[in-house]
Amino acid sequence: MISPPARFTPRLLTIPVTFFLLFIIYSHHGIFTTLEQYSKTPILLPGSGQSPPPLTHEASTPSLHLIGDSSMCKGGTNDGVKGVKYEGWGEFMKDYFTIPVVSHAISGRSCRMYSREGRFDKVLSLTNPNDYVIIQFGRNEKGTLHPKDNGKTVCPGPNITETCDGNFQGKPTTVLTFGGYISNVTRIFKEKGVNVIIASPTTNNAYSFSSDRFFDKPNEWVGYSEGVARFEEVEYVDHFKYGIEMMRKLGKEGTQELFPVKSDRSHTNALGADMMAKAFVRGVVCGGGGLGKWVDGKAMERVGG
Repeated sequence: MISPPARFTPRLLTIPVTFFLLFIIYSHHGIFTTLEQYSKTPILLPGSGQSPPPLTHEASTPSLHLIGDSSMCKGGTNDGVKGVKYEGWGEFMKDYFTIPVVSHAISGRSCRMYSREGRFDKVLSLTNPNDYVIIQFGRNEKGTLHPKDNGKTVCPGPNITETCDGNFQGKPTTVLTFGGYISNVTRIFKEKGVNVIIASPTTNNAYSFSSDRFFDKPNEWVGYSEGVARFEEVEYVDHFKYGIEMMRKLGKEGTQELFPVKSDRSHTNALGADMMAKAFVRGVVCGGGGLGKWVDGKAMERVGG
C-alpha cells in the first residue's frame, strides 16, 4: 500500500522559523559568535607550532614597596608624650601613586638590624619582577661596636666593602658599613628584576629654636646613600634636599607646625608626613626615573613645581 504524499501544512514552518528567530536574537546579544567575528579572530591550527604569548610581570601593574624606619612607617606615640602621635611619610604615598603601595617600614631599625632580623628577605619574597622598592635608612646606624654592640650600629665610613668586628649577644660577628648592607640587598633585588630606588634620609626640623639659623647641610648618611646608589647604578632620590627646599618655603613657623613635639626634631605629625611624601614625589619626577610614570596626575597638582 502506497502512502499518500505528505501534506505541507503551515504548522511544519514553526520549527525552522523558531530557530531562525532565536539565532537572530542571540547573535544580536553576543551569545553566538558570528562569522564576521570568527574572521577577525586568529585560530591556531593543529601543528602550527604557535602558542598564545605568555603572561609576563612586565605586562601587569607593578607594586611599590617601602623599606625604612620610623620616619617612613606608620606612626605611634611621639617621644613618649601621651596623646601626641607621629606619622611616617610612607603612609601618604598611596595618595600620590596609581599603583599599589605596600609599606614594610618599621620603627627603630637600621639597615643592619633590618637585615639581621630577616626583613629584607621577607620583602624580597613578596616582590615580583618590575616592582619598585624604595630603601631609606640613616637614622639609627650611628653608635659604637665596642665595648657593647647594640645590633644596630654599622661599620663607619663610606667604603662599601669595608667590614668591622663586633660581638653581638656574646657571639663574634662581622659588621658591614651602611653602604655594604644597602649594596648587598640592592644587588639581590636587581637580580630578581625589581627596580630599586635608594633615598637619602629625610631632614629633621631645619630651623633652630633659639635663633634664625637654618640647618641645610646634609649629614654623612645622605652622602652614603648617594654613593651606594651610584655604585649599584640605581635611581637615587635626595629626599633630604627636597625636604629642605619645602621647609625653606614654609618658613620657621610653618615648619614648626610639622613637628608635634618641640624637643623631637625628627618625627613629624600627619601634616609633616604628607609634606615629606610630596618632597619625595617631587624628587622622583624631577629625577626622571621610571617610577615617575606612576605618579597620579591630579595628586601631582598638590605637589607643585
